[in-house]
Amino acid sequence: MLEDNVGSDRFTKYSSWKRLVVSIALLTHLAASFNHHNNGNSHQKCTTWRTCTHVTPVDQYSCAEKFVLREVQKAVYPEELKCLTQGRPVRKGSPIVTLDPFIDQDGLICVGGRLKNSTLSSSEKHPIVVPGKSH
Repeated sequence: MLEDNVGSDRFTKYSSWKRLVVSIALLTHLAASFNHHNNGNSHQKCTTWRTCTHVTPVDQYSCAEKFVLREVQKAVYPEELKCLTQGRPVRKGSPIVTLDPFIDQDGLICVGGRLKNSTLSSSEKHPIVVPGKSH
């Protein structure tokens, strides 16, 4: 998808969450389009962002949102992310230790806890951890 070290500090240049997500979704779409074009697959016809007429599907917005959240979490919680991906508990001094954090299937840090036994949806039981100064 995108380079591993994009840097979440670039995200502050966007005026809103929606503009950021739409921009990331469009860039991802265009990168995939160029990749398909270079591999001889011409089913996607976008060649520049100015002439792209394809509407970005909801799943691309969802992927863009998850990408932004992952990048922000990488910047703010690098030690916690490393511990959780290695299967170790988060250190006691961490600001998120009381949330019983875990890594979900998308690679995002989520809140754990007793709600895992409830009948709520997964996103309601285990909200994504968003750093306090990043929204």
